[in-house]
This record gives sequence, structure tokens and C-alpha cells, in this order.
Amino acid sequence: FVGRDATLGQLRERLRSAGTAVVQALHGLGGVGKTQLAIEYAYRYGSDYDVVWWVNAEKTSLISEQHAALATELGLTPPRADTASAVGALRAYLRSRSRWLVVLDNAESPDDLRPWLPDGPGHTLITSRNPSWGELAARVEVDVLPRPESVELIHVTRADASDAEAGRLADALGDLPLALAQAARFLAETGMP
Repeated sequence: FVGRDATLGQLRERLRSAGTAVVQALHGLGGVGKTQLAIEYAYRYGSDYDVVWWVNAEKTSLISEQHAALATELGLTPPRADTASAVGALRAYLRSRSRWLVVLDNAESPDDLRPWLPDGPGHTLITSRNPSWGELAARVEVDVLPRPESVELIHVTRADASDAEAGRLADALGDLPLALAQAARFLAETGMP
């Protein structure tokens, strides 16, 4: 992970400034690094939370199982408890605590995700390609990397690449972080210039 310090700082400030449940939606094109940004946020600020939990929100039909798994992990319900009881216990727990972060990764529809947003004074991050989160969350647009950060990302894997070479690769790939990381790994593995 490189760069995006301003976005991480803005995100941190937004989450810390509100007193009730805070929901932020990181949105942008596929491959711009929304998930990586959420991972980096959790990594940098994880010590500020008692609970950090990652939920794959692409298929909302599977969210209840992931919530139930968190309830079990927290010792709120036994491992074989029915899903509805576990989800209820988790919701009650999150309503009564403030030091939690739940990341709902790769969410598609605000309407489908609405029933799964945790209540309480903790923090929720949503990653999504969909920009229509205005009713449920404060939106944070994630765009491609600025060129210096693209070059830096390439240098993470290909330290031997010149700035000019890294710049040409970044230009060819539109500064898209996912494409840059994959191309740099491929070049490193194959030894291609």
C-alpha cells in the first residue's frame, strides 16, 4: 500500500468527529483500491477498536452467516446457535459499544445493505462501485492514484525500474492501482523490462 494519506486522514477525521453510528462509503471504479484503502484503515487504526470485523457484502444472502460468526467469535452465542439469535445478540452488543469497526466490502445496493448496517456508536466502512450511498452513508470517492504514487507503487515490487519506465507503465495502465500492482508483479516474476 502506498499513498492515499490525505484520504485516510479525511476518513479518520470523519469517523472520529461524529458521536453516533458513523457510516462511510468508499466508492469508485473497480480496481481503484477501495478494498485496499479499507484494509489500510483497519491496519493503521485497528488499535483504536476492540472489534474489527470484515464482511464480504457482495452477496447479501451470506451476510447473516458472517454476522453470526462474529457473534460466536465475541462469545455472545455458542457456535451452533441459530443464525437469527446470533444476529440479534450481535446487534444488541454493537448498540451498547462504541469501539468497533465493521467493514462491508464490495456492497452493491444501498437498499439491499440497509438491513445489515450495524446500529450503535461504532464505525462502519462500506466499499462499493455504486456511488448512490447518500441516504445511508457519507460518500468518499476513491479515484486512480496520482502519478507519483503510481510510480511508488511500481517501485514496491520493481525497485530496479527507473522513474521514467514506471511512469510509462503507469500511463499505459491509467494509474489504476490493481493493474499497476499486477503488472509490476508480473514483470518481477518474469524478469521482463
